[in-house]
Amino acid sequence: MTRRIGVVLNQTTCTYYFYTLLSDLSLSGDSEFYFLIYSQSHLKRTCSLWNGVKWVENQVISWFEPDIRRFNQIQSVLSLSHHDVVDLSNKSGFLQLKALDLDIIVQDPSIGPIISLLAPYSKQGVFSLSLGNNEYSYFYELFIFWAVYLQQTSIAFQVINQTTPSHDTKIVLSGNLPVQGSYTETLECVMKRSYAYVLQVIRNNDLRNDDSVTQQVKIKHSLNVKMPLWYHSLHYLGQIITRGIANIINNRSGGMQWGVAFLKQPLKQLGQDAQLSNGIRIKNPSQRWFADPFVVTRNNRTICFVEDYWNQKQRACITAVELFEDNQYHILGPVIEEAFHMSFPYLFEYQNELYMVPETSESNEIRLYKCVDFPLKWDYKKSLMTDISAADTLIFYHDEKWWLLTNVPVNGDTNHCYQLNIYYSTDLIDGEWIPHHHNPVLVDSMTARNGG
Repeated sequence: MTRRIGVVLNQTTCTYYFYTLLSDLSLSGDSEFYFLIYSQSHLKRTCSLWNGVKWVENQVISWFEPDIRRFNQIQSVLSLSHHDVVDLSNKSGFLQLKALDLDIIVQDPSIGPIISLLAPYSKQGVFSLSLGNNEYSYFYELFIFWAVYLQQTSIAFQVINQTTPSHDTKIVLSGNLPVQGSYTETLECVMKRSYAYVLQVIRNNDLRNDDSVTQQVKIKHSLNVKMPLWYHSLHYLGQIITRGIANIINNRSGGMQWGVAFLKQPLKQLGQDAQLSNGIRIKNPSQRWFADPFVVTRNNRTICFVEDYWNQKQRACITAVELFEDNQYHILGPVIEEAFHMSFPYLFEYQNELYMVPETSESNEIRLYKCVDFPLKWDYKKSLMTDISAADTLIFYHDEKWWLLTNVPVNGDTNHCYQLNIYYSTDLIDGEWIPHHHNPVLVDSMTARNGG
């Protein structure tokens, strides 16, 4: 069934990622576009120094980051297949809008607050995007600047919907995205991924109308942002230069390397002493490093399975390290090695057998391994799920079902750090894994990932 979609713009051009959202919708072949031009002018006082700093930062980062170069592109929506362009600057435009009988209206977030007076003109109301608790989304650039300037860790976003002018704005999907090292990178990250969630909601008709998920809220009308002054711009410039120098030093010293340490006492006894610095460090072999430790005791042997990254191969395998009572250890060596990267060797028991579900996102599978001779010999059992890029999978049995929690990228992305999905099955080995109807159950760059 063809959906009639109205797209609210202030002109017939838009940013690259909003254009990508519309382009992806058009690829399904079941959507008709009607472009609704709703011009508004908002007074924006700007600091000349801040504009200069933004421009220079953008140009420098664009040299190294293809995503930033794409983000800078302004696209004409008229290149997309569409049925009509409606000018809403006069009454006749609204009469024409009523006759379109639209199913849904999608508003370009840069226009500003969700245009509630358009809600009655589509069956499912108006959908847009909001950052933080700030309805003035045409100031989203300032909101992002202050998040970077104040060194916040994340930025909240919401996909919002309004069905009638008198009803409160409804949050359909919400989450948190990471603040990057610069304003330009954070702006690109937030726009790319938040627009992808708008697309996900519209494409899946994911309105989540049950009260346990949707939230009826009044988004605050007070601006929580202000225009940066010259001294803010200079301070920000100093922050960026300092971070750049730190990154150069870090890269020349070999970049980030992980490590694993262990403590023999129970966590309850350790209290505040449960810190990496107080543990027995397992020394990384030359040109390798360990990460993602999982420990199990069987047959009176305590084994720590780790991700074992080889710099020369630029991928990792799963290695076993035996831990002894006298705080000594012995690296037993690789136990599972494939032609693709592996990490996060999650362990669980089923029918007195030991299983492992390592991270194998490069193979686009969630693979199950069974231990046949503890701890060194493991056999590949089967792929629980295929055609899925999933990281850091957890599996457990609860309430007569097997539950699988994993990190899957949002549409068109490759980063596994933003959302948590849940699947369930009645049979671990031969059952079908059914996606939870509220997937993603969590969108949060700080807490969604199971590990790493």
